[in-house]
Amino acid sequence: MLEPQNLLPTFVKRLRFDQKLAIAVFIILLGLRLMIINSPSPEVKVVDGETRVEGGLVFDEAHYVPAVRKLLRGESVNHEHPPLSKLLIAASMLVFGDNPLGWRLMPSLLSSAAVALIPLIAYRLTRSRFATFFTTLLLATDVMFFNIGTIAMLDGPAFFFLLLGTYMFLQTRYTSAAIFFGLAFLSKTSIVFNVAGLLLFSFLAVYIRHGKILESVQNWSPLFEKTVLIGLAVFMAGLTVYDIGYGAYSNPFAHLDYMLNYHAQLKYNCTEYELPLRCTVVNQDGSTSIVDLPLSWISP
Repeated sequence: MLEPQNLLPTFVKRLRFDQKLAIAVFIILLGLRLMIINSPSPEVKVVDGETRVEGGLVFDEAHYVPAVRKLLRGESVNHEHPPLSKLLIAASMLVFGDNPLGWRLMPSLLSSAAVALIPLIAYRLTRSRFATFFTTLLLATDVMFFNIGTIAMLDGPAFFFLLLGTYMFLQTRYTSAAIFFGLAFLSKTSIVFNVAGLLLFSFLAVYIRHGKILESVQNWSPLFEKTVLIGLAVFMAGLTVYDIGYGAYSNPFAHLDYMLNYHAQLKYNCTEYELPLRCTVVNQDGSTSIVDLPLSWISP
Protein backbone atom coordinates (compact mmCIF):
# COMPACT_ATOMS: atom_id res chain seq x y z
CA MET A 1 0.00 0.00 0.00
CA LEU A 2 1.28 3.45 -0.88
CA GLU A 3 1.99 5.80 1.98
CA PRO A 4 0.18 9.20 1.74
CA GLN A 5 3.47 11.07 1.41
CA ASN A 6 4.39 8.94 -1.62
CA LEU A 7 1.33 10.27 -3.47
CA LEU A 8 2.64 13.84 -3.36
CA PRO A 9 4.57 15.27 -6.32
CA THR A 10 8.32 15.45 -5.80
CA PHE A 11 8.43 19.26 -5.78
CA VAL A 12 5.88 19.37 -2.95
CA LYS A 13 7.99 17.04 -0.80
CA ARG A 14 10.92 19.40 -1.20
CA LEU A 15 9.03 22.42 0.07
CA ARG A 16 9.59 23.72 3.59
CA PHE A 17 6.77 23.81 6.13
CA ASP A 18 6.15 27.53 5.61
CA GLN A 19 6.04 27.14 1.82
CA LYS A 20 3.50 24.31 2.03
CA LEU A 21 1.41 26.37 4.44
CA ALA A 22 1.56 29.37 2.11
CA ILE A 23 0.27 27.32 -0.84
CA ALA A 24 -2.50 25.76 1.26
CA VAL A 25 -3.63 29.11 2.66
CA PHE A 26 -3.68 30.72 -0.78
CA ILE A 27 -5.77 27.93 -2.30
CA ILE A 28 -8.23 27.83 0.61
CA LEU A 29 -8.75 31.60 0.86
CA LEU A 30 -9.01 32.15 -2.88
CA GLY A 31 -11.45 29.25 -3.12
CA LEU A 32 -13.63 30.68 -0.36
CA ARG A 33 -13.59 34.12 -1.95
CA LEU A 34 -14.51 32.73 -5.37
CA MET A 35 -17.45 30.89 -3.82
CA ILE A 36 -19.01 34.17 -2.68
CA ILE A 37 -17.59 36.57 -5.25
CA ASN A 38 -20.96 37.09 -6.95
CA SER A 39 -22.73 37.88 -3.70
CA PRO A 40 -24.20 40.42 -3.63
CA SER A 41 -24.90 40.92 -7.31
CA PRO A 42 -26.73 43.78 -9.01
CA GLU A 43 -30.46 43.39 -9.61
CA VAL A 44 -31.75 44.00 -13.12
CA LYS A 45 -35.17 45.67 -13.03
CA VAL A 46 -37.47 46.93 -15.75
CA VAL A 47 -39.17 50.16 -14.67
CA ASP A 48 -41.59 51.82 -17.11
CA GLY A 49 -40.04 49.87 -19.93
CA GLU A 50 -36.51 50.98 -18.96
CA THR A 51 -33.91 48.43 -17.86
CA ARG A 52 -32.05 49.45 -14.71
CA VAL A 53 -29.20 47.78 -12.87
CA GLU A 54 -29.39 48.49 -9.15
CA GLY A 55 -27.43 47.54 -6.05
CA GLY A 56 -24.77 44.86 -5.75
CA LEU A 57 -22.06 47.15 -4.37
CA VAL A 58 -20.57 46.59 -0.91
CA PHE A 59 -19.24 49.35 1.35
CA ASP A 60 -16.70 51.55 -0.52
CA GLU A 61 -17.33 49.70 -3.77
CA ALA A 62 -19.96 52.41 -4.14
CA HIS A 63 -17.04 54.82 -4.70
CA TYR A 64 -14.43 52.68 -6.40
CA VAL A 65 -16.48 50.74 -8.95
CA PRO A 66 -17.93 53.95 -10.48
CA ALA A 67 -14.43 55.46 -10.37
CA VAL A 68 -12.99 52.48 -12.26
CA ARG A 69 -15.77 52.72 -14.83
CA LYS A 70 -14.71 56.30 -15.49
CA LEU A 71 -11.05 55.25 -15.73
CA LEU A 72 -12.03 52.72 -18.38
CA ARG A 73 -13.66 55.57 -20.31
CA GLY A 74 -10.43 57.56 -20.12
CA GLU A 75 -11.57 59.95 -17.39
CA SER A 76 -9.32 60.80 -14.46
CA VAL A 77 -11.16 60.50 -11.17
CA ASN A 78 -10.79 59.84 -7.43
CA HIS A 79 -7.60 61.93 -7.24
CA GLU A 80 -7.45 61.73 -3.45
CA HIS A 81 -6.08 58.18 -3.75
CA PRO A 82 -3.18 56.86 -5.84
CA PRO A 83 -4.22 54.93 -8.96
CA LEU A 84 -2.61 51.48 -8.95
CA SER A 85 -5.30 49.49 -7.10
CA LYS A 86 -8.01 51.03 -9.28
CA LEU A 87 -6.04 50.31 -12.45
CA LEU A 88 -5.62 46.67 -11.42
CA ILE A 89 -9.38 46.41 -10.85
CA ALA A 90 -9.86 48.08 -14.24
CA ALA A 91 -7.68 45.41 -15.87
CA SER A 92 -9.82 42.71 -14.27
CA MET A 93 -13.01 44.40 -15.49
CA LEU A 94 -11.61 44.58 -19.02
CA VAL A 95 -11.12 40.81 -18.98
CA PHE A 96 -14.17 39.62 -17.03
CA GLY A 97 -16.61 42.46 -17.58
CA ASP A 98 -18.41 45.05 -15.49
CA ASN A 99 -19.84 42.56 -13.01
CA PRO A 100 -19.02 41.26 -9.50
CA LEU A 101 -16.35 38.89 -10.85
CA GLY A 102 -14.65 41.71 -12.73
CA TRP A 103 -14.88 44.07 -9.74
CA ARG A 104 -13.62 41.66 -7.10
CA LEU A 105 -11.30 39.11 -8.70
CA MET A 106 -8.10 41.16 -8.54
CA PRO A 107 -8.53 42.21 -4.88
CA SER A 108 -9.51 38.63 -3.97
CA LEU A 109 -6.49 37.18 -5.74
CA LEU A 110 -3.98 39.62 -4.26
CA SER A 111 -5.48 39.51 -0.75
CA SER A 112 -5.21 35.72 -0.74
CA ALA A 113 -1.62 35.97 -1.97
CA ALA A 114 -0.92 38.53 0.77
CA VAL A 115 -1.99 36.12 3.51
CA ALA A 116 0.10 33.41 1.83
CA LEU A 117 3.16 35.61 2.41
CA ILE A 118 2.56 35.64 6.17
CA PRO A 119 3.95 32.12 6.85
CA LEU A 120 7.05 32.95 4.78
CA ILE A 121 7.64 36.10 6.81
CA ALA A 122 6.84 34.49 10.16
CA TYR A 123 9.11 31.51 9.55
CA ARG A 124 11.90 33.80 8.38
CA LEU A 125 11.66 35.72 11.65
CA THR A 126 11.06 32.90 14.14
CA ARG A 127 12.08 29.56 12.58
CA SER A 128 9.22 28.17 14.66
CA ARG A 129 6.49 26.06 13.08
CA PHE A 130 4.18 26.84 15.99
CA ALA A 131 4.61 30.61 15.68
CA THR A 132 4.36 30.43 11.90
CA PHE A 133 1.13 28.43 11.96
CA PHE A 134 -0.66 30.57 14.52
CA THR A 135 0.50 33.85 13.00
CA THR A 136 -0.93 32.69 9.69
CA LEU A 137 -4.11 31.47 11.38
CA LEU A 138 -4.69 34.87 13.00
CA LEU A 139 -4.76 36.75 9.70
CA ALA A 140 -6.35 33.98 7.64
CA THR A 141 -9.35 33.87 10.00
CA ASP A 142 -9.66 37.62 10.48
CA VAL A 143 -13.20 38.41 9.35
CA MET A 144 -12.53 42.08 8.62
CA PHE A 145 -9.52 41.39 6.42
CA PHE A 146 -11.37 38.60 4.61
CA ASN A 147 -14.28 40.90 3.84
CA ILE A 148 -12.21 43.95 2.90
CA GLY A 149 -9.91 41.79 0.78
CA THR A 150 -12.80 40.28 -1.17
CA ILE A 151 -14.39 43.47 -2.45
CA ALA A 152 -13.27 46.14 -4.91
CA MET A 153 -11.21 48.32 -2.59
CA LEU A 154 -7.63 49.59 -2.43
CA ASP A 155 -6.52 47.45 0.51
CA GLY A 156 -5.95 44.05 -1.11
CA PRO A 157 -3.35 45.13 -3.70
CA ALA A 158 -1.71 47.53 -1.23
CA PHE A 159 -1.35 44.84 1.43
CA PHE A 160 0.03 42.35 -1.09
CA PHE A 161 2.79 44.68 -2.30
CA LEU A 162 3.55 45.70 1.29
CA LEU A 163 4.02 42.11 2.49
CA LEU A 164 5.97 41.11 -0.61
CA GLY A 165 8.27 44.07 0.03
CA THR A 166 8.55 43.06 3.68
CA TYR A 167 9.58 39.53 2.73
CA MET A 168 12.22 40.89 0.35
CA PHE A 169 13.38 43.31 3.06
CA LEU A 170 13.91 40.46 5.54
CA GLN A 171 15.93 38.64 2.89
CA THR A 172 18.14 41.78 2.63
CA ARG A 173 17.02 42.27 -0.98
CA TYR A 174 16.54 45.96 -0.33
CA THR A 175 16.23 47.18 -3.91
CA SER A 176 13.43 44.72 -4.67
CA ALA A 177 11.81 45.56 -1.33
CA ALA A 178 11.87 49.28 -2.10
CA ILE A 179 10.27 48.72 -5.50
CA PHE A 180 7.40 46.78 -3.94
CA PHE A 181 7.01 49.38 -1.20
CA GLY A 182 6.70 51.99 -3.94
CA LEU A 183 3.98 49.90 -5.61
CA ALA A 184 2.22 49.53 -2.25
CA PHE A 185 2.34 53.31 -1.77
CA LEU A 186 1.03 53.70 -5.31
CA SER A 187 -1.92 51.52 -4.25
CA LYS A 188 -2.76 53.22 -0.95
CA THR A 189 -0.87 56.04 0.77
CA SER A 190 -1.45 54.84 4.35
CA ILE A 191 1.09 52.09 3.64
CA VAL A 192 3.76 54.68 4.50
CA PHE A 193 3.14 54.01 8.20
CA ASN A 194 3.83 50.29 7.77
CA VAL A 195 7.08 50.98 5.93
CA ALA A 196 8.11 53.49 8.60
CA GLY A 197 7.52 50.84 11.26
CA LEU A 198 9.63 48.32 9.35
CA LEU A 199 12.47 50.82 8.99
CA LEU A 200 12.30 51.53 12.72
CA PHE A 201 12.44 47.78 13.38
CA SER A 202 15.54 47.50 11.18
CA PHE A 203 17.21 50.38 13.02
CA LEU A 204 16.54 48.78 16.41
CA ALA A 205 18.02 45.52 15.11
CA VAL A 206 21.18 47.38 14.06
CA TYR A 207 21.31 49.21 17.39
CA ILE A 208 21.04 45.96 19.35
CA ARG A 209 24.05 44.61 17.43
CA HIS A 210 26.25 47.70 17.82
CA GLY A 211 25.00 49.26 21.05
CA LYS A 212 25.97 52.81 20.00
CA ILE A 213 23.59 55.33 18.45
CA LEU A 214 26.05 57.06 16.11
CA GLU A 215 27.56 53.82 14.82
CA SER A 216 24.09 52.35 14.38
CA VAL A 217 22.91 55.36 12.38
CA GLN A 218 25.97 55.15 10.12
CA ASN A 219 25.34 51.46 9.42
CA TRP A 220 21.59 51.88 8.99
CA SER A 221 21.47 55.06 6.90
CA PRO A 222 22.42 53.41 3.53
CA LEU A 223 19.54 50.95 3.98
CA PHE A 224 17.18 53.79 4.88
CA GLU A 225 18.26 55.93 1.93
CA LYS A 226 17.95 53.09 -0.58
CA THR A 227 14.52 52.06 0.66
CA VAL A 228 13.09 55.57 0.79
CA LEU A 229 14.63 56.93 -2.42
CA ILE A 230 13.80 53.94 -4.61
CA GLY A 231 10.32 53.61 -3.11
CA LEU A 232 9.58 57.29 -3.70
CA ALA A 233 10.99 57.08 -7.23
CA VAL A 234 8.64 54.21 -8.07
CA PHE A 235 5.70 56.06 -6.55
CA MET A 236 6.41 59.34 -8.33
CA ALA A 237 7.10 57.57 -11.63
CA GLY A 238 3.78 55.74 -11.43
CA LEU A 239 1.93 58.92 -10.50
CA THR A 240 3.60 60.76 -13.40
CA VAL A 241 2.56 58.10 -15.92
CA TYR A 242 -1.02 58.26 -14.64
CA ASP A 243 -1.18 62.07 -14.65
CA ILE A 244 0.22 62.31 -18.17
CA GLY A 245 -1.86 59.44 -19.51
CA TYR A 246 -5.13 60.72 -18.10
CA GLY A 247 -4.33 64.43 -18.13
CA ALA A 248 -5.13 64.61 -14.43
CA TYR A 249 -2.38 67.01 -13.27
CA SER A 250 0.44 68.90 -14.92
CA ASN A 251 2.97 67.19 -12.65
CA PRO A 252 2.94 64.54 -9.89
CA PHE A 253 3.82 67.07 -7.18
CA ALA A 254 0.55 68.91 -7.78
CA HIS A 255 -1.30 65.60 -7.53
CA LEU A 256 0.53 64.68 -4.32
CA ASP A 257 -0.23 68.11 -2.87
CA TYR A 258 -3.93 67.57 -3.56
CA MET A 259 -3.88 64.17 -1.85
CA LEU A 260 -2.16 65.54 1.25
CA ASN A 261 -4.49 68.53 1.53
CA TYR A 262 -7.57 66.39 0.99
CA HIS A 263 -6.71 63.90 3.71
CA ALA A 264 -5.57 66.65 6.10
CA GLN A 265 -9.16 67.91 6.11
CA LEU A 266 -10.64 64.51 7.00
CA LYS A 267 -10.68 64.76 10.75
CA TYR A 268 -13.13 64.69 13.62
CA ASN A 269 -13.06 66.07 17.14
CA CYS A 270 -14.40 63.88 19.89
CA THR A 271 -16.42 65.73 22.54
CA GLU A 272 -17.18 62.73 24.75
CA TYR A 273 -15.24 59.52 25.10
CA GLU A 274 -16.23 55.99 26.02
CA LEU A 275 -12.66 54.80 26.04
CA PRO A 276 -11.28 52.63 24.66
CA LEU A 277 -14.13 51.68 22.33
CA ARG A 278 -15.89 54.79 20.99
CA CYS A 279 -16.41 58.53 21.15
CA THR A 280 -19.11 61.09 20.35
CA VAL A 281 -18.59 63.59 17.53
CA VAL A 282 -20.58 66.79 16.94
CA ASN A 283 -21.31 67.24 13.23
CA GLN A 284 -21.46 70.58 11.40
CA ASP A 285 -25.26 70.61 11.53
CA GLY A 286 -25.23 70.16 15.32
CA SER A 287 -26.19 66.49 15.29
CA THR A 288 -24.01 63.89 16.98
CA SER A 289 -22.47 60.66 15.71
CA ILE A 290 -20.85 57.75 17.47
CA VAL A 291 -17.40 56.88 16.13
CA ASP A 292 -16.15 53.36 16.79
CA LEU A 293 -12.46 53.43 17.70
CA PRO A 294 -10.12 50.70 16.39
CA LEU A 295 -10.23 48.54 19.53
CA SER A 296 -14.00 48.11 19.10
CA TRP A 297 -13.46 46.58 15.67
CA ILE A 298 -11.88 43.48 17.18
CA SER A 299 -13.94 43.27 20.36
CA PRO A 300 -16.33 40.30 20.56
